[in-house]
Amino acid sequence: FFSMAADAPVHNVTPEHRQTCDQQDTALCGSAQNGGRRPVDMAVGINFRTLDLADGALAPKEVRVIGSYNWVPGVHTPTIIVPGEPAQLNVSKRRIKLRQTNDFHFIDENHYRHKEYPLEPLFRSVQLCSPNFDFQQADIVTDRRNLRTLLSVANGFRKDSFRIDGQRLGNLLAFVQCPLIDRQQDTGYGFNFEDQM
Repeated sequence: FFSMAADAPVHNVTPEHRQTCDQQDTALCGSAQNGGRRPVDMAVGINFRTLDLADGALAPKEVRVIGSYNWVPGVHTPTIIVPGEPAQLNVSKRRIKLRQTNDFHFIDENHYRHKEYPLEPLFRSVQLCSPNFDFQQADIVTDRRNLRTLLSVANGFRKDSFRIDGQRLGNLLAFVQCPLIDRQQDTGYGFNFEDQM
């Protein structure tokens, strides 16, 4: 179990994170011995340092798609479509008039729709799309939100606290973020721009 925060002292878990995470996602990190609650007292502060990359920039190698999914909006039972597909860019010469958004948008849709097992859609989509894939050959399983959060800290852009829980499953380390909120109301123009494109 890890709780990461940029330049955080040990045991830097806010009361809001403690309450939220004690109530949610107990199946991933909880156990019968501790009543299903996360061992918050074992939180670890991590100081991030600049790494010396003497051999130059890093680049991904051997990248392949092993699964994808999309959530089905507007249904009460959490439902995914496998395989999923990304939104398609709609390039048009027509003028776009944006209206201000006043809708709720997801911060962590997996956590919102499937609180007990937020990584389950990922595992199920890989099971269907690549049935021979062996997760024990992987080192880390996470979603893009965790990667973006860690990269923003590593690049010095993020200074606020956050929490990413990790659980070891054999040789595999699974990361799940424990957000304070799953979705929020947006009153800007950004999401409307995305919808128009």
